[in-house]
Amino acid sequence: MPGEIAEMEAPHTIVYHWWEKSKSGKLKFEGWPSYHLQPSGASETLVRHRGKLVSYGVWRLGTPIWRRFAVKERTITVDALKASFERNPSSAPG
Repeated sequence: MPGEIAEMEAPHTIVYHWWEKSKSGKLKFEGWPSYHLQPSGASETLVRHRGKLVSYGVWRLGTPIWRRFAVKERTITVDALKASFERNPSSAPG
């Protein structure tokens, strides 16, 4: 899926902008998932995820379903991040 980094404030914030277009070139969806990291204690990091999803045209009818997919994907991503830090605590930020 095409996209670009919309905002980057290393090492604390990253916002990604992605989009999906129809075969005719019209936008179907746009999304802006972001992750914000904040030190929390001597060896912990608080990770906050925010996301914005916009659907266009007839695709707007499915917005509640797309949002559920987005929440599921966020959960998978955050769980993977957590697991990677638990396996290798020396690489955890903060």
